[in-house]
Amino acid sequence: MAIRTLLLTGALLVSSASFGQQKGYYRTPTLHGNTVIFTAEGDLWKYDINTSLCSRLTSDDGVELNPAISPDGKTVAFLGQYEGSTEIYVMDINGGVPLRLTYELTNGQLISGWTKDGKILYRSKGNTVLPQPQLIKLDPANLKKETLPLWQASLGSFDDEGALYFTRFPNQGSKTKRYKGGLIEQLWKFNGRQEATSLTGDFDGTSTSPMYYNGRVYFLSDRDGTMNLWSMDKNGKDLKQQTHSKGWDLQMPSLDAGRIVYQKGADIYLYDIAADNEKLLNINLVSDFDQRKPKWIQKPTNSISFSDVSPKGTYVAIVSRGRLFVSPAKSDRWVEITRKSGIRVKDVHFIDDKTIAALSDEGGEYEVWKVNADGSGEARPITKGSKVIISSFAVSPNGKYIAYLDKNDVLRIAETATGDIKFNYDKSYGGINEISWSPNSTFLNISQNLENLNAQINVIDTRSMKMTPVTTSRTNSYNPAWSADGKWLYFLSDRNLHSVTRSPWGPRQPEPYYTKTTNIYAMALDSAAKFPFLQTDSWLSDSVFTTVDKQGVAKTKKVEKKKPAVQPAQMYNWDAAQRQLYQVPVKSANMNSLSILNGYLYWVDTGDEGDEGGNKIYALKITESKKHDPTEVAKGVRDFTPAANGKKILIRYADKTLAVADADGSKADADKNKVELNNWSFAINPQQDWQEMFNDAWRMMRDYFYDRDLHKVDWLAVKKQYEPLLPRVTDRYELDDLLSQMVGELSALHTFVYGGDKRTPASKVQTGMLGASLSKTANGFRIDHIYKADPDFENNSPLARPELRIKEGDVITEINNVPLKDVNDIGELLFNKVNIPVKLTLTDRAKKQYEQVVKPISSRDFYDLRYGEWEYSRRLKVDSESNNEIGYVHLKAMGGEDMDDFVKQFYPVFNRKGLVIDVRQNFGGNIDSWVLEKLLRKAWMYWQGRTGGPTWNMQYAFRGHMVLLCDQQTASDGE
Repeated sequence: MAIRTLLLTGALLVSSASFGQQKGYYRTPTLHGNTVIFTAEGDLWKYDINTSLCSRLTSDDGVELNPAISPDGKTVAFLGQYEGSTEIYVMDINGGVPLRLTYELTNGQLISGWTKDGKILYRSKGNTVLPQPQLIKLDPANLKKETLPLWQASLGSFDDEGALYFTRFPNQGSKTKRYKGGLIEQLWKFNGRQEATSLTGDFDGTSTSPMYYNGRVYFLSDRDGTMNLWSMDKNGKDLKQQTHSKGWDLQMPSLDAGRIVYQKGADIYLYDIAADNEKLLNINLVSDFDQRKPKWIQKPTNSISFSDVSPKGTYVAIVSRGRLFVSPAKSDRWVEITRKSGIRVKDVHFIDDKTIAALSDEGGEYEVWKVNADGSGEARPITKGSKVIISSFAVSPNGKYIAYLDKNDVLRIAETATGDIKFNYDKSYGGINEISWSPNSTFLNISQNLENLNAQINVIDTRSMKMTPVTTSRTNSYNPAWSADGKWLYFLSDRNLHSVTRSPWGPRQPEPYYTKTTNIYAMALDSAAKFPFLQTDSWLSDSVFTTVDKQGVAKTKKVEKKKPAVQPAQMYNWDAAQRQLYQVPVKSANMNSLSILNGYLYWVDTGDEGDEGGNKIYALKITESKKHDPTEVAKGVRDFTPAANGKKILIRYADKTLAVADADGSKADADKNKVELNNWSFAINPQQDWQEMFNDAWRMMRDYFYDRDLHKVDWLAVKKQYEPLLPRVTDRYELDDLLSQMVGELSALHTFVYGGDKRTPASKVQTGMLGASLSKTANGFRIDHIYKADPDFENNSPLARPELRIKEGDVITEINNVPLKDVNDIGELLFNKVNIPVKLTLTDRAKKQYEQVVKPISSRDFYDLRYGEWEYSRRLKVDSESNNEIGYVHLKAMGGEDMDDFVKQFYPVFNRKGLVIDVRQNFGGNIDSWVLEKLLRKAWMYWQGRTGGPTWNMQYAFRGHMVLLCDQQTASDGE
């Protein structure tokens, strides 16, 4: 026993030693002498090249990155988030309390390095009217800034004579390797006197991150397809490739005394210019790797992606963060079904009260698996051989079949018992929107988009596996729902096409607008069936029908009312059925999710567009009546799911609560029927989560990418290249970096990586802004300029309120009685002051002191104000120089709110002789058709009244000349 104990102790000691130091994922390195500082785990670390000793410098919950060491090697500047926004900080290279240097409250800052005289050279958008980068020299001693007179300068390095080598434009943002476009990063030279000159304009790819050393400029470029180190002389000649990495881009280089460090993969390499070689730095971290530890999800309701209710309404299945849970509807005893590691569930449906079908990637690809609802036993795959992500599925009520749809819009019907495919359909033109089953499991319903973009309902008979269209192609039809007796097929269709706007005359060319277009329809599948809502003539009994015997003698027959039951399969004449169509007597609305439950029609009313009250669930009894008033079952909901027996519904509320209510047509009691989620929490393993995210990202790019051939990229080889780096990841930022490297191999724009579980600083303090450009004086801050936007639409600077006397040139000497004489940045006294009144003490140009109370605005409002002034000033310039004969319209993006801007700007000048449409800096959206439709209108006839000038049809058609302004940052829909 003693020997065994000793061996065990020794094993533990060895194990502990192996856990003591581990490889991390290293980013944004900087070099000074033999010291390397880099980012790992979201913190800064210091590494000694000679001794390989590595120690942590920072430990804040926010991320610290982009370090740069001062020329004397004593101070490190870096980007930090200690108070919320990303700003520049400095600290002693051996540790200490960081000191905040900037209060710019804007994204996009990037440190290039230090100048020889101890200034920090960095990129910022905080001092430009348009969101364009400029290089700024910042003195950390007194926070004085010198903005270099260069537009769109991003990264820079000075030579011995003071000439600046800089990158024009920042990275274009999309994760796109081998990018060649208008926003390409290229190197320029600026001597401080003449205009800057291009050094790498002869190459249409990327050249960036210049570093000057010993008469040459070293930089990154993808001239051989991979981002490598290159060099050239000071005039852009004598090009030389320094490194020859294959398939692994070099990132974030930093040069000191003839050596360069950079990130490659998850490692940091050191390149020696004189020796012309690189070596891997053997960095190990001594850390508890806090962000790799199991993590408790305390509010899993925030991450619910799918849910379902069992056929009898007694159990609820919920998917949160890819984990599957089941609980009795009236209990909080949760059972986790996905107890195996590294499994993600995307969808779930009950087969019966004891069995669940779940879309899981347990086998490597997403397949539908069968699992026990109590978590016992082993999961068994139902579908098999999938090569493309399954996007949705539906289980037949009898459990015999499963219908599923993949991302290639291929619909299959498989036997649940064997997984054998019985039906395969891949001819959909515009995609299949929904799949559902008839109550007797004989028919599968689908709604698919046709070439005219209308949705059409089709029915697949599982006996013959024949598909038949059952609604017209001339209108949108969807959400089919069968009656229990099989005699009626109800569905929604957009046929109430009555425009809210009735005339094209009026301000801003009123156009037809269609809302509340949807009605409920019923198709008679049995020609002898009586429409349930049809009121019988008062002379006839609703329970006695007249029939004719073989002799032609009329007789009566008593018809007993029986509860509808699920009927056996029948053969239907679908052509005849389409001619027997009834409209359910319910007002037109914007509705979806039609279901038949327990003798009631249930649906979701989404209200008018822009409503903030949430959706509502309504129910209507299927019966003959003089009045048909639906019951509001629930409000403030997202949607609902019916139980298979038709007696319960699972309600999903907008506040993310769930409830299981009786489907009896009555108003649901949200509190009484609430599914208890308050005590629900579970633990996740972040590393397993990251593996799943990596797999999902790889699969999604494979199956969502517009080009099935993936730009000729061997996508499996890409996965094999980058996946080995996953064990190195220690936080979500590093996972994003890895995913960015991987998806970038497709060389496609509109590919972004962001979001997720990132540590955020414990302190998030907003700094107020005064809406003005300020400069430091001996006594405070002079107001150099107060920003002014369009006065017709309220968007004022806090200093420009009409009740105030503040003028440009006045000096702010105190804030809330605190003198500003020794304050380096006014932001220090505007902490936590957004929309909070502050007292300013000012001195005007006559040296008279006065006081005013203002409310600082948020940084976002400030930058919108500043941008608004740029827009407004362009408009005034065009008005002035054209004598109001040319109009000006600027669109900074192409979203819904930007259409509002277009309306405000275009209609006041539609009748001018010329129009300047400015889409410079436009970062895209989706409203191009709206804008172009207005601009393409023609004046084809004129009206002339007794007085006044003529008007024309088409109303508000622009008849003059148009000029379009765009630039390299006109992106996406703007382009």
